[in-house]
Amino acid sequence: MSTFTKVLLATDLSPQADKLTECLFCLCPDTETEVVLAHADPDGSSFKKARSRLDGYKNDIEQAGYEEISIVTPAGEPCETLSRLAEENDADLMLVASHRKGFLKRALMGSTTYELARATMIPLLINKDE
Repeated sequence: MSTFTKVLLATDLSPQADKLTECLFCLCPDTETEVVLAHADPDGSSFKKARSRLDGYKNDIEQAGYEEISIVTPAGEPCETLSRLAEENDADLMLVASHRKGFLKRALMGSTTYELARATMIPLLINKDE
């Protein structure tokens, strides 16, 4: 039985984020785990692309046997929006990808991931690119 009952899988639609489902399957092998798929877009301009990609993730997760999967695509600043979503959904784990954009203080992770690590109170798994 997984210790995580509800996971927020947050994607920025990058190739690194495509690997987050593998992280989910490893960390939460119990298919009773509820999954919230999310993409926060500052201006809502990538809604159609995000929805299509999230539908693909949902299909992959359903194929693995998970049944409780929802999709959210709110407009808003990613760090604040994802933190709020995690709280509102009572997530006990957030999965995000990092592609190390930024400089110096963000040398190990991207700027949104850096801000999330500082802002969220729930466990945050950061999948970094190679």
